[in-house]
Parts: sequence; C-alpha cells; structure tokens
Amino acid sequence: MIISLTDVMSGLGAARISIGLASALCGAGYEKVLLVDCSRGFDVVSWLLKDTVSVAFDAGDVFSGMCDPQDAVYRCDLGFDIIASAADKSCISAENAGLLVSRLDSFYDAIIVCCPCADYHFANVLSDYVSLSLILTRADELGISAAARLRRQLPEDHISCGLVLYDYSSDSVKKDELLGIDDCIDRSETRLMCVVPEKKSARQKAYQNLAVRINGAKVPLIKL
Repeated sequence: MIISLTDVMSGLGAARISIGLASALCGAGYEKVLLVDCSRGFDVVSWLLKDTVSVAFDAGDVFSGMCDPQDAVYRCDLGFDIIASAADKSCISAENAGLLVSRLDSFYDAIIVCCPCADYHFANVLSDYVSLSLILTRADELGISAAARLRRQLPEDHISCGLVLYDYSSDSVKKDELLGIDDCIDRSETRLMCVVPEKKSARQKAYQNLAVRINGAKVPLIKL
C-alpha cells in the first residue's frame, strides 16, 4: 500500500500528519512502514522527529543514482523507516518518487510519501503510483477551495482519494472561522478520511482512526 499526502496550505501539516500516520500504522499491525520525504525547502519531517540519526544519504542521492534506495533508509525511534528529504531540491520529481516507491513496495506493508506543499502537478503525476491520495487542509474557505482544485486534478475514482482536515475545532466553527464538516465534504467533493483536532492531546487518536479507516474499517470521528 502506497499513500501520498499533499498539504494545500503549508508543509508543516503534511510533515506532522505523515509522521503521525506512519506511527499509527505501526501500532495498527503494519510491521514495515516507510516514510519518503519529498518536501521541498526546510526539511520539516526530520526536524519534527528530532531523534533521527545522522543521515549520510537522502532521497536526492537515490534519485541521482549516487546510492541504492536501501542505503538511504534510516530507522527512527517511532518504529518506522524514513528516507530524508533531498538536500538538492531540484532533483525531486513525482516521476522519481513514483519509481522509487514502486521499487520498494514489495519490501514494505505501507509506504507514505510526504509530497511538496501545494504542488498539484506532483500530486497528480504521483497518483498513478499510489493506492490512496490524501488531500490535507485547514477547514477554512481558502483551504477547502484549494482542496477542491486539487481534487479536480486527481483521478475521478473517489475511492483513491480522501480529505484530511487538520487543526479543527468546533469553537472555531461556531465563530465562523472554519467551515462545518459537511460543508467541507460538499465543497471539496471528496470523501472525508480524518479530522485532526487543533488540541494536540487528541491528535494521536485521530491518526489511529485514520490508520484503521485506510484499511476499510468504519470508525466514528473523535469528539471535537
């Protein structure tokens, strides 16, 4: 199973949820999970992990042929493997990422690709290689409009695409700062996969529910 995560708002959301989902999949019985960081700019994933070992090779070294994929794989303390973001951002392409994860697919139960922020072309091309494309956004007018735009560029099959709302709170909805969940689904025309609360202490449960829902199980949204 290969899953791509594209944040239409900021790179921090994709990095944070990629790590949370990878950890939750390990806890849901996936023995081998790989996170491939294809973000551009500051390496947010490695910064968030903080405990990542010193990296000798990264995704760029794999894409350029300087090393084999297994040489760029590192185990983090949360129990999953990671290929760090390329130091040379110019070599990051969806075609390279797609070929890499296809090559590694048979070695892992799940592979998560953290895509460049708001790169619709990248997400569209990579959708040919993945089993599920997740669109990540805040539930405000701008974010949902961007999510709808990206959704229109992805395959028509709604089963292969899902919406993840992050930093969500019912209080913000009451203040008209965020849209309600039904409005988000209707406007984005995308099935809802997960709502990640603004409250940090509740996020891990949301990631666990997402991991279970990816397997086809029906679990309710956590209390917001």
